[in-house]
Amino acid sequence: MVVTSKPLNVPDWTNISHEEMIDATHSAIIYDTGEVMSVQPNGDVERRPAGTYGAYEVAERNGIMRIYTPMANIWIFAVTG
Repeated sequence: MVVTSKPLNVPDWTNISHEEMIDATHSAIIYDTGEVMSVQPNGDVERRPAGTYGAYEVAERNGIMRIYTPMANIWIFAVTG
């Protein structure tokens, strides 16, 4: 289950593979295809090529939250189960 601070426009059947650490406090969400999740300011979730770690692809880790901050300030609470 994912709870967000703003509506996210995520295509159905989106498979996440893993979270990749960029540094001690930042990470990127990687799809099973190797592409990187990119959260746009309007809430659209897009895919970027593997290895893309720009402002819209990198989230700040804060406990269970992943915060995408450029202009959007979208908080993603990832809960498994």
